[in-house]
Amino acid sequence: MLIFDSIHEITELHREVGIVLGTFDGLHIGHKTLIETHVAACKRLGVKSVVFTYSNHPRELTNPELKSLRLIAVEEKILRIEELGVDYLVLIEFDETLMSTEAERFVGKYLIDGMDVRLISVGFDFKFGRRAAGNPALLQKLSKQYGYELLVLEPVEIEGEKVSSSAIRKHLRHGEIKEAQRLLGRPYAVSGIIKKGKQLGRQLGYPTANFMISSQMTLIKPGVYVSETEYQGVRYHSLTNVGYNPTFNQHELSIETYILDFNKEIYGEMLTVFLVDRLRDEAHFNSVQELVEVIDADVAKAKRFYFDHRPL
Repeated sequence: MLIFDSIHEITELHREVGIVLGTFDGLHIGHKTLIETHVAACKRLGVKSVVFTYSNHPRELTNPELKSLRLIAVEEKILRIEELGVDYLVLIEFDETLMSTEAERFVGKYLIDGMDVRLISVGFDFKFGRRAAGNPALLQKLSKQYGYELLVLEPVEIEGEKVSSSAIRKHLRHGEIKEAQRLLGRPYAVSGIIKKGKQLGRQLGYPTANFMISSQMTLIKPGVYVSETEYQGVRYHSLTNVGYNPTFNQHELSIETYILDFNKEIYGEMLTVFLVDRLRDEAHFNSVQELVEVIDADVAKAKRFYFDHRPL
């Protein structure tokens, strides 16, 4: 998959293409279905498949008071799209220029100009252009002018719930990790560079890998989660605390992961943590001994969970 950070770069290829448009935050089952359907349609038409998306979330600009919107880091977004067999990825920043571009001009300038576009694919609720005036109906109207085929994916539902990024955010904020996983089609993952903290876990007998959550990422309800941690391409069973460590009066939200049967020094390296199941809420304990006893019980529960459900 070739990646472009400017629409002008891809126009220089002079190829017949099909373009699928979307924010694709989370790359959930609905997004995956849309991109897979688009790739298959491009193969049917004998053209190259293009994903046109953003490196940030448009609502970070249109509604700056909203925070913690992103469900997926850019690096994972690229990986997930590549796995779907896409030929080209146009990954650009949603900025003031794009936000103020009229919808019809957006199609002409960013999609049609310089490219031989045979297919445009979108989700049923896709909006674009100034004041989000562009929609599938406008794309259908313009298809007659520009001569492309339009593919619109209808809502995808799982067990009666419509798959959407907003529904996944709601589940994560309520600690409903299994419900979020059902709509994502995979465990929810967070990644970060391991930093050297106060080493409180080590003092308690449970050394943890610690990293802060980006302020741009969706907030997860604080608590203790059964997890899997990926390090250098290998997954390990783990137990993860998302929260503020109230027993030690921590004020910043962080993730601490205790990797079972693991004793490597990994400060400064990248980890990805997949949240698999929720054990309990975060709690304040009156003594370190009381905290250790609860952690002992949490680790035992995690080991039992993996013995029963998820052997690696």
